[in-house]
Amino acid sequence: MSYALLRAAITEPALLEIAAHWYAVRGDRLLPAWRDIDACAFAPHLPIVWSWRYDLTRDTFIGRLAGEDIKAMLGVSIRGKTIEECFAPDVVAVVRRRYQAVIDGPSLMFSYGKVFARTGSTGSGERIVLPLADDGVRSDGLLGATVYRLGITPTARDGATIDHHNEIVTHYKFTG
Repeated sequence: MSYALLRAAITEPALLEIAAHWYAVRGDRLLPAWRDIDACAFAPHLPIVWSWRYDLTRDTFIGRLAGEDIKAMLGVSIRGKTIEECFAPDVVAVVRRRYQAVIDGPSLMFSYGKVFARTGSTGSGERIVLPLADDGVRSDGLLGATVYRLGITPTARDGATIDHHNEIVTHYKFTG
């Protein structure tokens, strides 16, 4: 039921395709593993896709990958970096809480909100965050995707930022 609620909330076709792939590859397990995700299944959307693995020992998220649109918005490649190295200090706590809720639930996360660019452009963003589990049960990673609607293709020089503090976030407890 929670997957149906997530699908109903999503307005962006790319996010619907990515969520459908995640749901399909889990098979008879509660959650899919990172190795189950087939990037070819949603290749046109790779610029908006990102992933983190949760490092229990270090109690932090470590970047796996980020598409070109994500790197442009963050201004950094997340691969191999902690979440603390990739987000501004005032945003890290907010983002960590949201991602930790996806891991702990496990839950499916949907959010949307305003996006601003230094050029004066404003727009909106829509995001999904989905749990991953190597063992199919205990979440240890995230697959996410974010669509930015700014009227421009984001680049690092645009200085685009998401208003994380006022984003509307919904978590859907996922029980399969």
